Amino acid sequence: MNTVELSLNEVEMTTRKAALGAGLTLGVAEEIGRAARWLSARGYDGLAEAVRFLTSGEQSSPDNAASVVAVLFDLDRLLSSPLRQAVCTDGLSSMPLFYGLCGAMADVVHADIVIEAGDEIFSTAEVRLLPGFLGNIRIQMRPKATAARAIECRPPPTTEAVLTAAAALCARTYVPASQQSRIRGAGAAKTDND
Repeated sequence: MNTVELSLNEVEMTTRKAALGAGLTLGVAEEIGRAARWLSARGYDGLAEAVRFLTSGEQSSPDNAASVVAVLFDLDRLLSSPLRQAVCTDGLSSMPLFYGLCGAMADVVHADIVIEAGDEIFSTAEVRLLPGFLGNIRIQMRPKATAARAIECRPPPTTEAVLTAAAALCARTYVPASQQSRIRGAGAAKTDND
């Protein structure tokens, strides 16, 4: 099995474009890209997790989009709560991606998000993934234990199969090279000399 090394930016942008190709909106695609980057910076294959989520039951893509939007809404509720009270959420079918969404949001606001799933309690300050758990999940914000930002490491290599699957999703965003698409503005103009 051949592997490919990507930078954190490549993980984020490839994931973002794959999410767009899967039919998600730009804002949701950007959040999934940040989550994949956050996971990759902590030693997990964030691109593989995102591709698994985006390709799980292609017909359920609207359900996937709705579940991501619901989690983002719950994270926004957590941030906007004046006393930072705990919020309950249903999570995602991909718990690592859920953890990545929480972690990316925690980094933006310089806080830790504590995740309670059943008897398990995790924090975005830790570097371990939640077990597969669906159901009522409680999230709560707390100040970061230290002011230092987590050190981002180089992402682990991903497999060629994952990269191929991501590229197939990305290809859905391409415009066909035809005279009709050029008339509508795709491609370079005839006088473009860049």
